[in-house]
Amino acid sequence: MRRHSCKCLNKSSYSVDYFCPTTYSPVTDYEFTIQDAWQLKEPPIKRVMYKEATSKAFLVEELNGEEIEYTPEVFFAKAESDKEWFRKILLADSFCLPVLEKAVEILTQKRDTERPHAMIVRALNIPHAHRLYQLLQNFPILKERVGLVHSEKEGFDLAGKPSATYQRFFSGEYICLVHCGMVGEGFSHPWASVSVILCIII
Repeated sequence: MRRHSCKCLNKSSYSVDYFCPTTYSPVTDYEFTIQDAWQLKEPPIKRVMYKEATSKAFLVEELNGEEIEYTPEVFFAKAESDKEWFRKILLADSFCLPVLEKAVEILTQKRDTERPHAMIVRALNIPHAHRLYQLLQNFPILKERVGLVHSEKEGFDLAGKPSATYQRFFSGEYICLVHCGMVGEGFSHPWASVSVILCIII
């Protein structure tokens, strides 16, 4: 299975602040953690600030609404053996909110400099993307300024033209974009300086 050129291994959630242009294009199948990115001989990411929300367990909202705590070992084993479960569960609001609150705090500080900084949030799956979209609307700075894209929603048309959601994000009408696997290598937004990753790659 092909892996992303940069990913977080065995971390429950984290928020990354300020991505700058790369000095070179990394080899596609080269793998490193975000924690190690700036320690490479020729770091591909410059001026990274790493904010980690550590947790010893995953707090999951099951399909019946019940919240269950899983150790990483149990969670990964269940996710590998039950793909349908993994596609439908939500990371509990109480698990996600501390990360979102910190990210919004950083975004607010950045936008106070009168520069149009923006934020990108990656969700666990499509239902989780919708939940994060709803949670983010509760922050005054993000009210009606959050876009949502995923494989069952608008993205790019057959000619490669971006959807209205992407256009609103690039124009600054939206200052936050929530996605589920739709934003990756090659996506470029000059002011998208806050990234929140609330997903697990299996």
